[in-house]
Amino acid sequence: MAGVLLLPLARLDSPDKLMRLWLHEAFRVFNDRLVSDQHRVKFFDHCRECGERAFRTKLTSVLPQCKMAPKMTASEVMTCCSSIVFADFQHPDDEGKTYDEVPEPHLLKTALETYMADYNVVTPATLSLVMSDYIVQHVVRCSRVLKQHSGHMLMIGIPGCGRRSVAKMSAFMAGCDLIKLVQSNSYSVTDWREDLKKVLLRAGADGKRTVFLVDDTQLLEDTFTEDLSLMLKSSHIPGLFAAEEQSLIIEKIQAAAKEEGRKVDVSAATLNALFLDRIRSNLHLVVCLSPLSAHYKTTLSTFPALVTCCTVDWYPPWPDSTLQQVGSRLLQELQLPDEKLCVTLAAAIHFHRCTQALARRYRENLGRRVHVTSTSFLHLITTFRRILLQKRTEITTKRDQYVTGLQKLQEAECLISELQVELKNLQPQLQQTSCNTEALMIKIEQDTVQVEKKKELVAADEAVANRKFADAQSIKDDCERELAKAVPALSAATLALNTLRQEDVRVVKAMKNPPFGVKLVLEAVCVMLNVKPERVPDPDGSGKRLMDYWTPSQKLLGDLKFLPMLMEYDKDNIPEKIVGVVREKYYSHPDFDPKKIRSTSAACEGLCRWVRAMVVYDQVIKIVAPKKEALEAANRELAIQNSKLEEKRKELREVTDKLQSLNDEFTKKQKEKKDLEDSIVKCEEKRDRAARITGGLGGERDRWTAAAAELSVCLQNILGDSLLAAATLEYLAPFTVEYRQECIGEWHHKCIELQVGCNPVFSLQQLLADLVQVRAWHLRGLPVDQFSVDNAIIATSSFRWPFIIDPQGEATKFIKSLGVAVEDKTSPEDDDHVVPDPNNDVSTNAQEQHEQKICTKDVNSSDTSQDLLPDGDTPDDRCAIT
Repeated sequence: MAGVLLLPLARLDSPDKLMRLWLHEAFRVFNDRLVSDQHRVKFFDHCRECGERAFRTKLTSVLPQCKMAPKMTASEVMTCCSSIVFADFQHPDDEGKTYDEVPEPHLLKTALETYMADYNVVTPATLSLVMSDYIVQHVVRCSRVLKQHSGHMLMIGIPGCGRRSVAKMSAFMAGCDLIKLVQSNSYSVTDWREDLKKVLLRAGADGKRTVFLVDDTQLLEDTFTEDLSLMLKSSHIPGLFAAEEQSLIIEKIQAAAKEEGRKVDVSAATLNALFLDRIRSNLHLVVCLSPLSAHYKTTLSTFPALVTCCTVDWYPPWPDSTLQQVGSRLLQELQLPDEKLCVTLAAAIHFHRCTQALARRYRENLGRRVHVTSTSFLHLITTFRRILLQKRTEITTKRDQYVTGLQKLQEAECLISELQVELKNLQPQLQQTSCNTEALMIKIEQDTVQVEKKKELVAADEAVANRKFADAQSIKDDCERELAKAVPALSAATLALNTLRQEDVRVVKAMKNPPFGVKLVLEAVCVMLNVKPERVPDPDGSGKRLMDYWTPSQKLLGDLKFLPMLMEYDKDNIPEKIVGVVREKYYSHPDFDPKKIRSTSAACEGLCRWVRAMVVYDQVIKIVAPKKEALEAANRELAIQNSKLEEKRKELREVTDKLQSLNDEFTKKQKEKKDLEDSIVKCEEKRDRAARITGGLGGERDRWTAAAAELSVCLQNILGDSLLAAATLEYLAPFTVEYRQECIGEWHHKCIELQVGCNPVFSLQQLLADLVQVRAWHLRGLPVDQFSVDNAIIATSSFRWPFIIDPQGEATKFIKSLGVAVEDKTSPEDDDHVVPDPNNDVSTNAQEQHEQKICTKDVNSSDTSQDLLPDGDTPDDRCAIT
């Protein structure tokens, strides 16, 4: 009824849904406990009868599948009832989880994929589950139990069927903390009790929902199982907590009750009852048992609470659909075509089922148990993938080497023909290039003579031009020296004129009776400016007329352009007559001195300086003028000479450029000739090397061709051969030679039937070993029979540790000699065996153990006499039995 009450009343919208809910809960509570199909059929018949009588309706009328196909058999109706699913995790994104019917169970796979992705994000130890119908079915069952008050689960199944993964996934979806035991070799009852205290305190005192996962391999003593039984029945283990611990628990429970707002009695009995009630509400035990365990039946009969207080969930062997889905996931990286993948998985599943049948017959005939579990199938697929990738790479590499060698031979033959043609074409080109180079050399010699003559003529003209340039420069320098004499006086006169002001001029003009020096200066200025004097009567009364410059000078001083006129005076073209008069009459006059004139008039001082500067300048210019004319004549002649020189230089450049062009062309022709010669040498060397290759390896062509073809066939058949080899390594190690041969023959026939590529004759030795290695094994003590060779291959190639049954001691001697050979060590003579340290974490890949081989001899096999493969971490999971 607890399961029925999980569905909210608001979701119960029809009597048909109520009947389906009742069927679902009945199957989960009772049907899941049943072992045989016969008992399940009887239960279904009884359930059908009771249901139709209680609900007064036909069972088929409430099942949607039966409505779509009315004519169903009882077995099909039973399957439809088993497929009814009620769960609360079909919508991962919803905040509130509601327990309700799932009309389309395939949607649960998508939801579980989402939950698994979230689990892998928050948990270091990731899950990689294939969401098959098998896994989904058991997750639904486990989630239903974890949703109930005091819901505990007993998972019964062989190791490797997915019990732990289902428990982890369900606990994560239910929001529970998962607690697992971490045991060491010294794990004792005290450690077990301490772990139980942590679990109970977490669920009872802390109030956290907790899932406690326990495996039968962890129940080392009956005390452990007894404690679990007490927890299932009453959630209480007498004497577990000490008095001090009990006081702390009471304090925590009292504080938790106040936080929850619950009014409870503060007595110890009431708080202890509340503590136990919180444990029942928050703690869920998940116990995993294996029917293969030697203590399985004893445990269940001794501690019936494991069955009565738990919801039982049987994990049968994986169906073919689950094997198919798991195999597809593991073989994804091989990138096989869909058709090849389907037939490969079909063959692998057939091998699995065939081995299970062989194991049953092996037990019936010889009394030896060999358990073929789901883990065996996983090992088969993993080993197949490893062997296929390894062999595909090896064969492809060898084939490509042969194909490359054949291609090189073909290329060498083609190269010889091409080089012969190329040599034939290069010889005429080399001759023509040599002739062109010689003709060009003669032309260069002739042009070089002309260029040298041109260079001599140009050099002579350059010498003449340089001499003329030197003469002109000498004349120019002389003129500049003469002009430099007049420059100071001219500069002083110009400075004096610049200092004159119009007021000073007006002062001079206003003089009624000017001093002699002023008259003398103004007369000189008038003469320089060619101003005519006036004829005035002689003031002495002689009756003569005198030349008077004062009146014209006053007029001149009154002209506003007087000073600019002086500044712009044409000093280079002063008439000789004027200069002669000024030089004789005024320049040489003792009173015509600027220093004397300064005392009478500052303005006249500047005028005096100007007149004297003009006289000096005219004197200098008379000397310089012929030299300027000579300079101009020299410059004209120099320009003519430079023009002629430039024409000759231009002719020289043209001839030189032509010669340089010829030299460049000659260099190019020489390079072409050198390249042709090098090409001919290289072609001859390549031809000789190619000829040596074809001559030396020509006889290998047929062998290489045959080897490449053979390897191509092997590559086509490697899929089936790898699958047969993997199945031999993982399944056939415990069987005797007769059973092995029979099984391999049947497997080989099945591969041919399914068109999985394989060789006509399968040989484990040919695929996983070579003659050199086998010969080395024989030299180290391995018997020469094929069965022993196969056992050695299984021991060295299997992913798991070899667990060898060696009554005659042959394998022990061989392994010890092999270990000495690899490690290059000598064991003490008195040591019969080496015992490994159980605390060492040694890799289980046997092929990686060549640096440290471990041989354990005379193992106590009292348990394995009845069952060669015990449950748990035993030879079934870690050893290949040979």
